[in-house]
Amino acid sequence: MQELFSPPGIQVEPSQIEISLNRMWEGEGENRAKACLLNLVAFTENLDLLDKYVNLFNKVQTEFACRAILAIAQRNSQQDQIRAWISANCHIENNFGSEEAHRQICSEQIILHFEGETVDGWENFVFAHLDSDLPLVLLWLEDFPHELNPNLWRYVDRLVFDSSKWTQPGASFFSLGPIINSRLQDLYGCMRRRTHLCDLNWTRLLPYRFAFASLFDSEAAQAEIPSFRYLEIHHSPQHSLAAKLFAGWIALRIQCQPHPDSNWKALVTRSGRELQLVFVEKDGPILSSCELVSESASFRLTKKDKDGHFELCAKGSEILIPDYVQPFFPEEDEEVLLRELARRGYHPLYLQTMDLIRNFI
Repeated sequence: MQELFSPPGIQVEPSQIEISLNRMWEGEGENRAKACLLNLVAFTENLDLLDKYVNLFNKVQTEFACRAILAIAQRNSQQDQIRAWISANCHIENNFGSEEAHRQICSEQIILHFEGETVDGWENFVFAHLDSDLPLVLLWLEDFPHELNPNLWRYVDRLVFDSSKWTQPGASFFSLGPIINSRLQDLYGCMRRRTHLCDLNWTRLLPYRFAFASLFDSEAAQAEIPSFRYLEIHHSPQHSLAAKLFAGWIALRIQCQPHPDSNWKALVTRSGRELQLVFVEKDGPILSSCELVSESASFRLTKKDKDGHFELCAKGSEILIPDYVQPFFPEEDEEVLLRELARRGYHPLYLQTMDLIRNFI
């Protein structure tokens, strides 16, 4: 296995990581500079994802200077050891037409391979190699373990994960339950915690939410909200959780609650009116359509293919909105992660939405 596992960079002794990184920058001229704005740490127990994470780090570091650390765990190894590799990812700084020599901006990458019993202490070892006093972003793109180390939340500023990648959504959500509850307490002013939850599945839905909300810019459209009776969402087979998140967001916006006996097939308005909820699996983009119907009007978002624009339509006797289109945003993991990192990381609507749908995941 060791022969097959060959990360990029220079292999160094784990105890010499910081010394080796400092030596890497010795003698560098003015045209090459080290930069770091945050710590980006990723953890995986799948050795086959090495190239994916390295490519992801390279993409992120072209936009956000950071120290990137990949911790790869191999619990079934016959050896109890830690191996380490270091490298620098450099890109040319944009001088906007300056005639001066272009300067390279470089970020550090560290890959750590934990084998055997050393896996149990991966957090302490990784945290010892963070760039001090800078925010820590923990990237977790797989299912969460049954129990997460509670000490993580003393150090992690943003937990970035992707619920669309969960093979067991219920189990992963159960693992996140305590921190979601604590963040809801923050939201309602009970206490303040450190870690913000950032779900890339939610970030992917941002252009969908923005486009659908634009249908209700007029007073005539808003007047239809109390009389909604039917919501239908078409989603790809791989994104049923995204469809539930979108439906939960709509429920929050129109002030509805899940019907207690419907198993997420109906909502109840504040006036006690029942709103039927239908999910349809269909090959195509994450959400290929969403239609919300009232007694006298309908509001529809359509996306025919992954790279297509949003087509928006609002019909009703009092609604005078012509059909229109809105641009889309790329949905690849790298682009979505960059959009998330560019944001503040605070998602109160996500927390409320997850609290609304948590019993139906």
